Amino acid sequence: MNKLIIKVLPIVLLDFILPTLLIPRTASAQNNYIATQNAQKEEIQHAEKFAERLSAQTTVPLKYSMVGYLESWGKIGIEEAIANNYNVIVIAFGTIDGDQIGMNLNCGPTMPDGCFLPSVRWWPEPPDWIPNFTNSVAFAHSKGVKVLLSFGGANNTFKPGTTNSETLAQSIVHYLESLNLDGIDFDLEHISTTDFPGNSTERQQYLSALIKQIKLLNNKLIITSAPQINPVQGSSGTAIQFVNTGSETVYNDAISNNLFDYIFAQAYNTPGFTVDNQCVVQWQNVGDETYPTFISKIAPCLEKLLPKGSKTKIMVGEPANSSESAGRGALEHGTYNEIANEYQNIKGLPSFGGAMTWSINEDSKASDDKGPRTPYSFSSALVPILSN
Repeated sequence: MNKLIIKVLPIVLLDFILPTLLIPRTASAQNNYIATQNAQKEEIQHAEKFAERLSAQTTVPLKYSMVGYLESWGKIGIEEAIANNYNVIVIAFGTIDGDQIGMNLNCGPTMPDGCFLPSVRWWPEPPDWIPNFTNSVAFAHSKGVKVLLSFGGANNTFKPGTTNSETLAQSIVHYLESLNLDGIDFDLEHISTTDFPGNSTERQQYLSALIKQIKLLNNKLIITSAPQINPVQGSSGTAIQFVNTGSETVYNDAISNNLFDYIFAQAYNTPGFTVDNQCVVQWQNVGDETYPTFISKIAPCLEKLLPKGSKTKIMVGEPANSSESAGRGALEHGTYNEIANEYQNIKGLPSFGGAMTWSINEDSKASDDKGPRTPYSFSSALVPILSN
């Protein structure tokens, strides 16, 4: 699949004819001025042609979800993600600081609440991003694609502090609705007790209360989580659990109360174990999550962590390429086709919802630690599996 480069979409025609008094007077300055105008017009024409192709393009209809995280600090826009068959796009990341909600990328004083960089148009001044972003979300909806906003991540952006859950829920829902987004993803990982106070039980209860308040305010919003997978010592011995980091199970109360529509399970970055057919933990490197076979081994065990009759769907997640920035996953010892075959093997599980990857940006790259790669190799390999 060809790599599609988008500068900024949707396209808005701009008038570059400046008043006469602003046109440079010297020959050199005039030449630079004309070159700048021509470059800007050429960029618009190029983007317009891409938009026309994309509007007419028919992506492969998917029966299941192809979930990809889209970095707010990158160059890949929502439109390009859609063109490469991602039908659930998770923006990484939003910020929660007390009851204040925004984007985690600092884009300067004119955008104090952060921005989604691919939607920023730097000319004419002042720069803006929200109208472009919401238009992109509307385009996604026209293609049947959902767009969520994630909070947390490795460099934690989930910092409610002492804000009560009802107040925070109101702020979250207002922000999501203002951007026409479809839901929220909790990617809670390394969170200090300053950012998120309380012991493990209290933090579980707060998260559940927050989600319940969000649902009360807008029950159409999709609620998801992105836990890691790790063995945790319990009263009955060591068992596989959904964790936020290490052995803390901040998601468990919400999972047991069926509060998540989808769980994006990170089957990467915690190697050194696998499971047998009875889901008993095996402490070994061979067959761990750096091997494709881990996907079909762990998926039935994750399903057992859901309450009986749960409608929650699980998307096992993998890094999109084999670079360090994508994460340590099955590509360390496997290929895209082998990974796709493992997803095929778990399609019969009642909890199967599709596949997830970090990230769309990583999938767009033409090389990784193994050398050259075809852009969007991950989504391309999964499309045949997820389309029927």
